[in-house]
Parts: sequence; structure tokens; C-alpha cells
Amino acid sequence: GPANRLNIWAYNTQTKAFRQVTHFKDYDVDWPSLGNNGIVFQNGGSLYVLDLPSEQLHKLNVVVPSDGVRTRQRWVAVNKQIRSFDIAPNGKRALFDARGDIFTVPAKNGAIRNLTRTSGAQEQYAAWSPDGKWVAFMTDQTGENELAMRPSDGSGKTQILSRFKKGYFLNPVWAPGSDKIAFSDNMHRLWYLNVKDKKAVKVDQDSLSPINDYSWSPDGKWLAYSKLNKSGLPQIYFYNLDSRKKTKISTGMYADNEPVFSPDGKYLYFISARHENPTFSETEFNIATLKMDGIYVATLQKDEKSPFAPKSDEGIPAQKKKPSKTRSWKPGASAPITIDLQGLMNRAVPVPVEANDYGNLQASGHKIYFQTRPLQTIEGPLPGSGESAVKVYDLSKKKENTLLANHVGAYVLSADGSTILYAQKGKFFMVPATATNGKGAHRLALSGMKTQIDPKAEWDEMYHQSWRLFRDYFYNAKMNGRNWDEIGKRYARLLPQLGSREDLNYLIGEMIGELGNSHTYVWGGDDDYTGKYNPTGVLGADFALNAKAGRYYFKKIYPGDNSREGYGSPLSKPGVNVKQGDYLLAVNGQPLKAPTNPYSLFVNTVGKQVTLTVASDPSGKDKHNVVVKPIANELNLRML
Repeated sequence: GPANRLNIWAYNTQTKAFRQVTHFKDYDVDWPSLGNNGIVFQNGGSLYVLDLPSEQLHKLNVVVPSDGVRTRQRWVAVNKQIRSFDIAPNGKRALFDARGDIFTVPAKNGAIRNLTRTSGAQEQYAAWSPDGKWVAFMTDQTGENELAMRPSDGSGKTQILSRFKKGYFLNPVWAPGSDKIAFSDNMHRLWYLNVKDKKAVKVDQDSLSPINDYSWSPDGKWLAYSKLNKSGLPQIYFYNLDSRKKTKISTGMYADNEPVFSPDGKYLYFISARHENPTFSETEFNIATLKMDGIYVATLQKDEKSPFAPKSDEGIPAQKKKPSKTRSWKPGASAPITIDLQGLMNRAVPVPVEANDYGNLQASGHKIYFQTRPLQTIEGPLPGSGESAVKVYDLSKKKENTLLANHVGAYVLSADGSTILYAQKGKFFMVPATATNGKGAHRLALSGMKTQIDPKAEWDEMYHQSWRLFRDYFYNAKMNGRNWDEIGKRYARLLPQLGSREDLNYLIGEMIGELGNSHTYVWGGDDDYTGKYNPTGVLGADFALNAKAGRYYFKKIYPGDNSREGYGSPLSKPGVNVKQGDYLLAVNGQPLKAPTNPYSLFVNTVGKQVTLTVASDPSGKDKHNVVVKPIANELNLRML
């Protein structure tokens, strides 16, 4: 019809004339079904009957009894839904984003922590600060994607750092001083933000492709990154934060990317495609260049010697040198470094590794870490062309070593250079950064990565995120002439009616269908509404409420008998500093205050480490943390 809306029409088989019968303007008529005396159909979440032949329209008041099982809150395992990961600066914990929440997982000892617990918001792209105190991530908690951070120990609240109001932001990278964060966006821009004043500064913008690889200098005064030139070759640039000036380092002759500063501020490491390796096709006279990448090192100061400068043994005894002081890694920015920009690329020399397809360049101490990639075909990796391995080149020993031999999906190196976290065939492992062929690796126990979800809150977030993704990424900025703001609000009015994930898919499909564009689909999703039983842990104590303060305290603690199995009391274990009358302020960093039921914070905690924040009064006097393991049943304690 004239409103581009699906309606019921009539067609006269004799006159061959069309006539519009219904005149809905907001939503399409769906699933019309013809009966003896009318047509029943759905529109805007309601059922209608069109009587025939009178063509009178009636809206039906239909109530379907339901237990609402698909909309109930439930606990779900999310260890198979990990999308990105990082590692603590000391290598003791892993950091994951999964199903819109941020988790930290111990290497061996301790509890898995869900830092965010937000069904109604999506957090992703988490990064651990070098000082270990903070985790940065992207969140749509405000209704738009923004950069945020929160304490890494699970305490405190999320701090929204940016105020862009529009856009899609990616891949936060902390400066060494933990005071600034670099990140990119869907408009191919590179930014950095000062954590203290929350001011975002635009560094550069690529007209062709997203800026994906960028790194900080050890003093936090420079950013190195690559963007495409007009020929489509990535070129390395430096940006100085003090002068706000950018300088092109590459010459334009080669594809240079993944620039990384050495921790001592002497060198720039990067990957460059400078090996032609022309290969003939076996079926026609075509040439392809394969495995073109090499790894290169350039001195940042013009008077600095190359790490591969020639050496000569002489017969004259040299003066005895004072032993160099080896400085162990410490968090924080280094002293200011000097960079001689002019002619920097002329000071680049190859690292003696074979030509290959390289990526994921990282550095620690005098070592360069990198990942090999198998030859890619149209249908995926070519069998027999080499596995995805992680290797290291030691500049002091002039020696290459294979850390992880094959099938590595991705890896990240801890800031102190001690540990590597890597993905392999859907599993995650930690291994010492000095390993050979994966020896000493241990698999992380991720089965405890669970979160309590509110399906309706998730569906609301997913709907609005879908709307934003089209707003920010659709190829036609004018949205094919459609009023995208109005469309988003119109279909959002139906969100309260959703009863299943299938309903959400239908709603999103209707929304994006307004664009009239091909290759815009929606399918799948988690519709397993049953959920597994996750018992509530107990502490062997009675809670009471200070109604005036809105805080709970331990009215009675049952001591039990810690020498007998099945009679141990979590709060009376040796070293647990809790007494009757103490206030419970938080559980695993999640604040507890009325009207929240205190037991709701102990679901899925039986036998697991739980951090309790307790104090002697509701204002937080003598506040401290204790770690306990809740039990499944406290009847034995009460019977003693």
C-alpha cells in the first residue's frame, strides 16, 4: 500500500481490480489464515479477525495461560561463549568477556569472578591495566556503546569514561602508566582517552579500513599504529601526545603493520611484507605471492646500534665493565624516551626468521613474540602449509624458539613477560613464556563460568544493539531513505510482549526488514529455558535487618564443629575474622542492601570461594574482606 505496509487486499476476478481492505500503518499484517467466514491474522502483537463478506475488523482479546518459563531468570554456563580475552599483568589471572559479562579466572587458586553481572547491558573487549588495578571494556549500559572501567578485584562500580553518544568502539589498549587508554571505532578512527579527565582525543582516521593495530611507547608519550595508503598498503605512523602531531614512518613501498615498541625504548619492531616469493598456478598462467612477511627492527635513536651490528674479537684487553643492572619488570611508564623520526625506516633491519605469514607481534624484555599462520585459501587454511604456532626471538641470544607448536587460535603475553594465555581448539591454557613446544602448559578450569541471566533484559539489550549495529555499520548512511530512529522506537513498543527468543528474532527481522535490503538476516539464539539446578550456598548463620540503615548483619553464627566432616561452619573456620553482630556489606564485590534478599547473592556458590565484605557497623567501620566457602546445608550446625 501507500505506506509500504503489508495489508489485506481484495482482487476482483472479473474486473481485475485491486482494493485495499485493511489500512494498518505501523506494522505488517502477518500469517493471514482464511476460514469459512473470515480471515484471522496477526498485527502488532495482536490477533484480528476480518469478517467476510462484511469486511468488519475485530481485535481479539486472547489470554494464553503460561508459566512464563522462557522468561524466568536462570543460571547459564558461558564458558563456550567467550569472545575476547586478556591476562593479568602478573599472569595470575585470565580475563574473559562472555555473554555480555566480564569474568576473571584464576590460573590455579581462587574463585571465578563475574565483575559486571548485567543482563541488560553488553560488556566486551576487556583489557587489564598494567598496574593490575583496573579492567577497561566497552559497554552499552547507557544505551550507547562507551568506554568504561571498573576495579579488577570485583569491588566498586563501573565508571563510564567516554561520552560519545553514538558509535561502536573496539579494542582498548592501556598505556604503561595505566592513565590512558587507546581504542578504535567503526568510523575507522583511532582515539586515546585520559582516565582522569575523561577527555577523548582523536589521533587519526583511515579512509578505507579500521585501524586495528596500535601500541604505546614505554613512556606513554607516543602511539604507533598503521593505516592504509591510497594503494591499500598499511603504513606505520607515530603520534606524539604532547605535540599532537602524527608522522608517517613507512616509505610507501611496502605493507608495514603491527608496530610494537621495545620495553627499553630503543627499538621499534614491526611486520612487513617484503618477501615476494612468486608462485605459478598449476592450471593457468597466473602468479601469486605467498608467505611474504618478515619481522624487522628499527632503532628509535639514530646513534643507537642495531641489535645485529657486527662484532669483532680483538687481542687488546678491554676495560672491565661494571655489571649491568638488570631491572625486573615494574608497572608504570618509563622515563621519557627520544625518537629520531627522520630516516627511522632507513634504520630498519630484518630479524633472521624465515619468511612466513606473521601476526600478533608482542614484546617483553629483549624478546620478540609472534604467531605464524597457515596459508589461507578461499575455503580456509591449506592443510600442510604450516600450523598456527607461537614463536619467540631472543635478541640477546640471537636465537628463535617455538613456544607453542600448533593450532593456536590467539595468544596474549602478560605485562611482566612471565606468562602466555592462549586459545587452542576452544580451550584456554596458560604456559610460562620460557616454554618450549607447550611444555608446562595447564588448562584453565572454566566450567565454573556461570552467570544469572534475565531473558527479558537480555532481549531488550539485543534488540537495541541490533538497531545500533545497523545505524552504525549499514552501508547507506541514509538508511535507504527510512526514518531509522522512528522504526527503532516503533518496534521497541512490542518488547514487553516477547515470550521467547524466537519472538525476539521475529521482532528484529521485522525491524531490519523495513530497510528492504538483501543479506540482512537473524537466526539462532539461546532458547534453552530449562537451566540446570544451581544450589544456594549458606553460611551457618541467621541474618537480621537494620531497617534504618537498610543493612543486614549476622544475628547468630552457628559455630558447628570444624573437626568433623559435615559439621564445619564457614564463618568459624580458623582465620575467618567474622563475629556475631558484624554487617555483611557485599558478596564477591556485589553490594548487599535491603530490599535485596541476602541469599540471592549466594546462588551457585556451594563449595566455591566467596569474598565477603564485612564491617562492625552499617557505615563500614573496620571494613575488611574474608574468603569463605558456603555449604549446601546447615542443618547439622543448627542441631548441635
